[in-house]
Amino acid sequence: MPDVLTAIADIIHHRAFTMPAAPAGHTTVNSSGMAFERYFKDRLAGLQPGDDLNREQSYKRHLVYQGAPNNPPDAMYAGGDGGDAFEFKKFEGGPIRDIPLNSSWPKDRLTNDSYGLTDDCRDCEPWTTRDLFYVCGGVPAGSTMLSWIWICDAKLMAAESEIYANLHRAIQSGIAAIPGVRFAPTVELGKVRELDPAKTTHLRIRGMWTIGTPGKIFRNLSGVKESDSPTLHALLRTEKWNALPAASRARIESFDGTNGFSRTAVSAPDPNRQGGTIPAILIRYEKDRA
Repeated sequence: MPDVLTAIADIIHHRAFTMPAAPAGHTTVNSSGMAFERYFKDRLAGLQPGDDLNREQSYKRHLVYQGAPNNPPDAMYAGGDGGDAFEFKKFEGGPIRDIPLNSSWPKDRLTNDSYGLTDDCRDCEPWTTRDLFYVCGGVPAGSTMLSWIWICDAKLMAAESEIYANLHRAIQSGIAAIPGVRFAPTVELGKVRELDPAKTTHLRIRGMWTIGTPGKIFRNLSGVKESDSPTLHALLRTEKWNALPAASRARIESFDGTNGFSRTAVSAPDPNRQGGTIPAILIRYEKDRA
């Protein structure tokens, strides 16, 4: 069965940084993002580059959920709580930037009651919580070639959900405490009714959350190095690495000594504890220009 490590291994083995064509019917405006989504779903499903004929069958076999526009996540493996989830984010520029999350705060994992999930996602199979990966990629305007890829364990990027939830509740309480404000229940930051003497004006207050890309958060981590050549970085907790199948870990280990490849044990910053660290594995691959 494929998993995140076999997806990484396939990118390295095939030196695969070229995106397939976007699905038919998508406009030029969003075709590049759809092509990036297809590119990584192909890797998650174990599809060989260029194998367009078996795409739908491979997706159905391995991905229990294939995403929905404007709702997280973009893909989930079958396997209940053992099936990892993935969020795809495509950019035109370099890797040091922010990921727009809009009204949903950062997630260190995906839970069945997470804000923004569709019913199809919640009900695709029995599950409660899944490990989550952020998959970010850079595609220059007008190009089909990825200039950089970052695959990162969300538990190394985001704090526990309760930290953001507490802040959300505190802001709502602050708004509700303003004298004369009629606060209405909402999943957003706030909804205030009847703001004018005629009581006809209402205000919605929406959170616009962002989080740094892995390239921004971990730019100073030992072993991270951007390049003019297409480059892959992948970072996951050592605990997660050890939990993945031995055969998948062996595929990654088989690249040791390969030109442009490195696999390093690192101490990643702990997003829940200032000054703390989490043991992690950093995988880096830089495609040569031959």
